[in-house]
Amino acid sequence: MISSTTWSLTEMCKTHLNAERQDIDPEETAGYFDGSVSSPDRLLNFVKHCELDAHYQMAIASRVQILPLTKQLTNLAGNAWCVLLLFEIWILTPAGVGVPQKFN
Repeated sequence: MISSTTWSLTEMCKTHLNAERQDIDPEETAGYFDGSVSSPDRLLNFVKHCELDAHYQMAIASRVQILPLTKQLTNLAGNAWCVLLLFEIWILTPAGVGVPQKFN
């Protein structure tokens, strides 16, 4: 069971993965893309941070077993899980590219 008081990525990394995560203030995001800086180190640090965040998100999803949870919730609601997954694919694909025929 998920035992978090808040749903911040920093807390979930600490409670579920036993990992420390550095927070970046959203207000400071534009500063990482400053073109007047002679060295790209600040931007590369930001890109590495975003990549690590994606890794943390997938690790948390695996740890809390998110796919079996979605299947159980879908069955409780009386819907078919395969239809739900196809609908998610349909929403996430740009302009219907690669959408199964029955959703076109």
